[in-house]
Amino acid sequence: MGQTISQKILARASGRESVTPGEIVWAKVDILMSHDPCMPGVASVFKKEFGEQAKI
Repeated sequence: MGQTISQKILARASGRESVTPGEIVWAKVDILMSHDPCMPGVASVFKKEFGEQAKI
């Protein structure tokens, strides 16, 4: 079955061949982006896990 571009990106970043809608995956990211009002909390965890130089 075909995948959307988002699925392909998430599959590749998580080291998998495919992902399915609703599935939770751990993916390696190079830049964090969010439009969520929870961003300050998310950013602090992102920096803690990936270092102060991590791009947001």
